[in-house]
Amino acid sequence: MAYPSVNGSPRKPWIMNAFAMMAPGHLAPGLWKHPDQQPQTLDHWVQLAKFLDEAGFHGIFFADVLGNYDIYGGNAPALKSGAQIPIQDVSLFISALAYNTKNLSFGVTASTTYENPYALARKFSTLDQLSNGRIGWNIVTSYLESAAKSYGKEKLLEHDERYRMAREFMEVVYKLLEGSWQDGAIETNRETVVFANPAKINKYYKCAGLNLVGSSPQRTPFLLQAGASKAGQDFATTHAEAMFLPGMVPAKTGEIVRSMKNLLVKKGRSRDSVKFIAGIFICVDEMDEKAQAKFQDLMQYADLDGTASLFG
Repeated sequence: MAYPSVNGSPRKPWIMNAFAMMAPGHLAPGLWKHPDQQPQTLDHWVQLAKFLDEAGFHGIFFADVLGNYDIYGGNAPALKSGAQIPIQDVSLFISALAYNTKNLSFGVTASTTYENPYALARKFSTLDQLSNGRIGWNIVTSYLESAAKSYGKEKLLEHDERYRMAREFMEVVYKLLEGSWQDGAIETNRETVVFANPAKINKYYKCAGLNLVGSSPQRTPFLLQAGASKAGQDFATTHAEAMFLPGMVPAKTGEIVRSMKNLLVKKGRSRDSVKFIAGIFICVDEMDEKAQAKFQDLMQYADLDGTASLFG
């Protein structure tokens, strides 16, 4: 498909991802009160996935959080407003969403701070097989003190230490995903009575076992990252294939993109080897006036204490 040019430069097609969270309130606490809000059942998410698939969206990206927001006013503001709590485990929904769609991809958030690389490799290989290669992993290091304590830690690891931990995590998980099973290792040969050929299984890494799931369509899921700090940018330019950025201040977004492209070149990667996806909120209707009225209608349900708990 040809795209028209702008000032002599060809247009690039937009990458359209929906941004969601399996919680009553994602980035806008209080919207659960809206009369059109539906219970977040499996059927709800299946219908949303089918709608996005038919509309030509590339994917749906699910944010996640492993603790609760308790800095501002304790637990009460987040709980009362439904600010990212309660929140379900999205990985358990993906197989149903993939089964009911044809082209839509699914970005799943998983933390290198609290996950185990052996268990996570198995999970993503399974999801990659079930979705026929439509799974992505948003790599996070997690930032909530409450998550650290919920996982039995005394305190949250320091920011850059979490990224150092993430680098080692990735070394192990790559070997599990890419190196456990050679191509053709699963033979299912009834004549020789060999299902999987032991000679084509590798076990040369720190983890004692091999990936329990055979090689999937992608082997390693599509890798996404959102860290804009110095350590986060260094990690992203090493591992990421796409990077999420806040789109509220275009000049700031552009500054991060330029910095990332320069860092990619220093790492020996192409300037275009990472796709940058800016997060924006779009309120749509037939006319501007209707869209503005819809936006104001949504705003009346905003919960300021819930919003403050997220900023806390």
